[in-house]
Amino acid sequence: MGTPQSQGPPGSPQGEWQPLKITKKDVARVYDGPRNPFDITFPQGVIWGLIGCAMSFGISLVTERTHGTLVRLRMAPLTHDADSRRQGALLLHRRSCSWS
Repeated sequence: MGTPQSQGPPGSPQGEWQPLKITKKDVARVYDGPRNPFDITFPQGVIWGLIGCAMSFGISLVTERTHGTLVRLRMAPLTHDADSRRQGALLLHRRSCSWS
């Protein structure tokens, strides 16, 4: 096979030499998902935090009912405001004792 100059005169079948035609085609992948992992992990962490708060609240109610604290507070001859303050102080004391 010869060089392009030795292919023959123009107009002849050998003179119609062309370099390789290259067509460009976009190969970028179209991705409709989240842009980064933070888009998934942050909302997931918030949901797990809310579930944890709800579970802690439920467990604390069960613990108070099991120990009879809530019944004792309700039976005490106090007004509702004083009862709420006393119950809050009791819960705070129990939490601080259980952490140490």
